[in-house]
Amino acid sequence: MLSATHVKLGKLAAPVPLCACTKRTLALRRGLVVRAGDAPSTAQEKAQGARDPFPGEVGSNFTAKPLSEADTMHIIRPPHGMDKITGLRSRKCKPCEAGKTQALDSTTINALRNQVPGWQVTKDAAGRPCIRQEWKVLNFLSGLEFFRRVGALAEEEGHHPDLHLEGWNRVYIQLATHSVGGLTENDFILASKINDLDTSDLRPRPKAKAGGMIRG
Repeated sequence: MLSATHVKLGKLAAPVPLCACTKRTLALRRGLVVRAGDAPSTAQEKAQGARDPFPGEVGSNFTAKPLSEADTMHIIRPPHGMDKITGLRSRKCKPCEAGKTQALDSTTINALRNQVPGWQVTKDAAGRPCIRQEWKVLNFLSGLEFFRRVGALAEEEGHHPDLHLEGWNRVYIQLATHSVGGLTENDFILASKINDLDTSDLRPRPKAKAGGMIRG
């Protein structure tokens, strides 16, 4: 007599019944479709927090090797034109000619600003759009060295920012394309490359506060 845990030779074991939770999980995996640009419309999508990919995620090729079940279906469609506003640091500034190069509209400016952390969209003394960022440096000479490094980069790109040293330890940079009276892609390309400059030796180190908190 065989026990209940054995199966006689020549016969297939009966399929193991799935619990309700396992069935729901498999259904979710097989039915999940992600479409960038689509708002969540079903209870399933709302529960899962469906959203559009961020520009940085699109640029990282995060969809090349998705980690998921073999039967999961992925349909990922980045927003139209996203490729035009990613990878700023890998681009080169282009010559701008008055009458041929147009200033960027506000929608494009806001999209590109998200690619250059720390830079704020503002206006210069003449009321023209520009982007600006400020840094605190160790001393007056550190400020001059900061400008030297930025100046060398600007020469390579053929696009030149306005450099300002206030007091003895604060520098700020404004970027705009004067020939068009506003902002162009060149301004954001140079801003992205300025962000990549190593100036840590010219700026104060973060100070530790009580309790292990760090103050910038």
